Amino acid sequence: MKKIKNKIVFILAILIFLEFSQSFFVFAANYKNTISSQEVKQLYKKALKEYKAGNYHDARINLKYILTNIKMGKELYSEVYFLAGKVLFKEKNFFLAKPYFQRVIYRNPDYKYIYDVIYYMARCDFNLKNYRRSIRDFDFLLIKSKKGSRIN
Repeated sequence: MKKIKNKIVFILAILIFLEFSQSFFVFAANYKNTISSQEVKQLYKKALKEYKAGNYHDARINLKYILTNIKMGKELYSEVYFLAGKVLFKEKNFFLAKPYFQRVIYRNPDYKYIYDVIYYMARCDFNLKNYRRSIRDFDFLLIKSKKGSRIN
């Protein structure tokens, strides 16, 4: 009987802890910097400029700041995650790049450059020797290109 009471108390303590920790993380997630959208776009443009200049490390630092400190809308989210994935891809870090492309596909399947995202993800899979996934994605892109979809 005493063991059952101890188990119940332990389970209740875990549930209370989980409830408080969950509310803490929700608070922390909503407590991102509130800077103007213009400033966010400037930071993104700076990262894009660094990427185009081949300064991948600096681009990654700017993107990491944006991702960890700024709450973004759907379109900017896709732009930032796509660029972050491309930076990691250029640094040949395919394992870390792939989740960034997956997040864009999951969160914004109507993104204007979605086929480019799928292309980069397929290349990551190929370089990671995930040939089945890579072939599947490349086949998908071929089918879409035959139907007249715009693939850059």
